[in-house]
Amino acid sequence: MLSVRSLVPALAAICFATPMFGEETPSTTTSDDIIDALTDGDVDVSLRYRYEFVDEDGKDLDAHASTLRTTLGYRTKPLHGVSAYLQFENTSVIGDDTAYASGANGVTSRPTVLDAESTEVNQVYIRYDGDLIPDTVITAGRQQIIYGNARFVGNVGWRQNHQTFDGVKIDNKSIDNLTLSYSYIANANNIRGGNAGMNTHIGNGVYEFEGYGKLEGYAYLIDYEDKGSFGNSRATLGARFSGAYTATELPVTPIYDAEYASQSDYGDNPNEVSSDYYVVEGGVKWEGVSFLVGYETLEGESKTDKFITPLATGHKFNGWADKFLATPDEGLTDLYFTIKGPVPTIKGLSFGITYHEFSEESGSDDLGDELDVVVTYKSSWKQVFGAKAAIYSGESNDDVTKVWSWTGYKF
Repeated sequence: MLSVRSLVPALAAICFATPMFGEETPSTTTSDDIIDALTDGDVDVSLRYRYEFVDEDGKDLDAHASTLRTTLGYRTKPLHGVSAYLQFENTSVIGDDTAYASGANGVTSRPTVLDAESTEVNQVYIRYDGDLIPDTVITAGRQQIIYGNARFVGNVGWRQNHQTFDGVKIDNKSIDNLTLSYSYIANANNIRGGNAGMNTHIGNGVYEFEGYGKLEGYAYLIDYEDKGSFGNSRATLGARFSGAYTATELPVTPIYDAEYASQSDYGDNPNEVSSDYYVVEGGVKWEGVSFLVGYETLEGESKTDKFITPLATGHKFNGWADKFLATPDEGLTDLYFTIKGPVPTIKGLSFGITYHEFSEESGSDDLGDELDVVVTYKSSWKQVFGAKAAIYSGESNDDVTKVWSWTGYKF
């Protein structure tokens, strides 16, 4: 009997065998065709240098992380709809590798910046996108998987070592305006360079209402195999509607986002979990600039019964100071105000300003406030420059200030 874990190599074999059943038979596929597919592909290279400064209460010294992320990838030319991709990723420290705590260098007197030196195979997969299965893309292997706004599953693209997953992802667009997706994940490769075995199933569907927005429904069934992670095994069911009202001409464009999810224990989780998540966001866009107000809640009653998002791109949410990557035991509410968009007078320049007020969801304590500011510039030669800052003021002497500057280029 075919086990769930053997699905990845089995599907890989099926993908490579697809020419046998396609419009062309093996007799029409020559060795030259195979060589051309392997050698006439596309190379991609990316570089991102970043400096990160952290001043954190309780640490004797500040953190100064100067790192360079380099990726080198190669994608073969499709043959009968089958292609392969291989990408290497390296993070190097520029300068003093003890000027921050990376989580791997043994430094404890400075704040943590999770950009440790590393070299790894970041992605390696095969993909089928042919006529045998119309409007369907099948990807098997180590890959980046991002669903929706990455609130539940993402690649943690802000960090230098991105999160990837070993598994299979199937996307189908057979129905107009509807995208259906299923993923099976056997292993999560995290930003610390570690990995977590799992038996996770994801179902996701997105329907687009033209002129109004997108309705997304999802089921994230996360099941960890390691006993120490059983408490993170959760089933999350939810829906999200987001978009902008463009059906009629107005002086401003209304924008909105509403989402609700319910989470329960799953797999080998020994704890009883029953917690909810919801966010409501609204505002307007005028001359390309968005003005938003939002309210996000992750419920929490105890250490074991609280809403968590272990596979998310957490840096995008609840403040860039990363104080709430882990949900507090009493839950979290985040009231925030955002202004973001392009600078009209300078082509390629954009900005964002967000103010957060944090508090406990089930308790009565305030958890502090935070101001986040970012400026980015995309040059005419495709290089990106950026700077941003996060200033968190806590209620219990746990203030944090973070400042970043970076530049990146993709070939």
